[in-house]
Amino acid sequence: MIGVDFHRDGVMLFPLPCDALEDLSETRRELVDSCLYSRGVTLNYHQMHVMRRHLFDDNYILCSPFVHRITSMNVNDQHMVISSLVVSSLKDFLSIPRTGSLTLEIVLDSEDDDIYVSIPSSYFIGLGGRMVFKKEGFSNFLRALSIEVNNLVLITFKERDQELAVIFNLLPQ
Repeated sequence: MIGVDFHRDGVMLFPLPCDALEDLSETRRELVDSCLYSRGVTLNYHQMHVMRRHLFDDNYILCSPFVHRITSMNVNDQHMVISSLVVSSLKDFLSIPRTGSLTLEIVLDSEDDDIYVSIPSSYFIGLGGRMVFKKEGFSNFLRALSIEVNNLVLITFKERDQELAVIFNLLPQ
């Protein structure tokens, strides 16, 4: 198959983002369809393809994945909030206390070898049902990475040794 990309005003028009989801089983399609996006986020074909690869390359908890554009609040205030809808879907798979500890994780691609970063953090679930990573853990996580304002991240969850791990995957710009 020959791939052709069409652009107008710097925006890729073809292939469409939904084309990256062809040939998915019904179960996998339902997981992608359950993905939640922070306000204003839309993905192009390449971003959707990379998201698909990340979602199905590992054994994540099958709750709603979350795509978020890193904001100045995340970086400057070192503050991160996970949507109550994501937290609610996570609770379908795990019992989550209102406060606790978890691990923030990311794998960064490098020329020589992948770099794996894992930082402990505390969290609380606020009155609106949103999960908030406490500043001290999230700030250490940001310092260890090259995450900047406007980066797109796919956020998924794993259970390791009966502790919650929050997995960040960078999506291409």
